[in-house]
Amino acid sequence: GFAIASLLERYDQARHIAADRPLLEPPAGYSRVERISTGYRAALFFIALEDLCGHANLGVAFRNIVQARANDDVGYEELRAALESSSGRDLAEMFRAWLIRPGIPDDFRVRYSTAPNER
Repeated sequence: GFAIASLLERYDQARHIAADRPLLEPPAGYSRVERISTGYRAALFFIALEDLCGHANLGVAFRNIVQARANDDVGYEELRAALESSSGRDLAEMFRAWLIRPGIPDDFRVRYSTAPNER
């Protein structure tokens, strides 16, 4: 609701100062303002994952990742595989939309940009 719309607004404000960068790139060399706009986008990505897969499935996926790879780096492939396993959903397009393409996907923006009494 309101907290997500506020986060989306902060992302938009940060993006006016510096464009966000792809979530797949390591942040080395990013300016402070690029890290801020990209950080807001990353937070919104996890909200979108929870919306699509469900809170419980997201929790199961995180627990499975920690149990399987507790001392190793975890990439988006492992996150996607764990979420697809726990939710039974194909997340290929969702990951492409958030991790490769710039900006926030239109469907997410429409869902959370409207005032609560307009929904």
